[in-house]
Amino acid sequence: MTKAVRNLAADYADEADKTDLNQIRFNLFLSASSAVKIASSFPNAEPPAKVVDMQLTVLGSGTAVPNPKRSSAAFWVETAGGSKVVLDFSATAVHRMMEEGLDWAEMDAIWISHFHLDHFAGLLPFLFGVGYSEEGMARTKPLRIFGGAGLKALLESFSDLRDYKLLDQPFPLEIVEIETLENFEIAPGLEAVAMSTPHTDESHAIHLRDRDGSTLVYTSDTGFTETLAAFARRVDLLVIEASFPRDKPGDN
Repeated sequence: MTKAVRNLAADYADEADKTDLNQIRFNLFLSASSAVKIASSFPNAEPPAKVVDMQLTVLGSGTAVPNPKRSSAAFWVETAGGSKVVLDFSATAVHRMMEEGLDWAEMDAIWISHFHLDHFAGLLPFLFGVGYSEEGMARTKPLRIFGGAGLKALLESFSDLRDYKLLDQPFPLEIVEIETLENFEIAPGLEAVAMSTPHTDESHAIHLRDRDGSTLVYTSDTGFTETLAAFARRVDLLVIEASFPRDKPGDN
């Protein structure tokens, strides 16, 4: 039994007086199988004792429902080494980056958790306009957009609509469709692995690990799943969206 699974088992044992034992065993089986694969993606997964250098800026934490105090989902992550990643890209994402004084023109990657409009629609006007900006025309490094299966076809369909040519940029643009629980480098020095979550077919949570050991998990709209606990175990920061704190319609 791996160390990750042993730790998970200990956590469930602590709950034994609160929950049916058979249900604990069933949940442990489900979570442990994910923990094994997650642990294999990060062989040095024990978090060191350190000051966390990964920085998170909340650009938007609202939903698709208009709210004067909240923009829709978008989160800026910047590592100690200077890598810059945006997690989800709502309609106001770029404007919020500028309001916060962030170097939006130098972001390395964009992560799209799923294809609901409040999580990705800001990409469309961004790609439409960035190539005309001084910053976009001066950019030489690639911009990589990551997400689940179907991301490339989705963006191509909007790019072809009215001949917008959203994917024709003055800088290299890459669209990457990730594999569930397969390790990938999302930005220089920043490793990632994604876990499927119960919301839409393409929905994923993402686990980030910087080269200095800093870790973050972000999961957007999702139904309840035991395996998320294993996925986020011992990270420095867990970001979970909660659109419906109670009386949620449906189960995802």
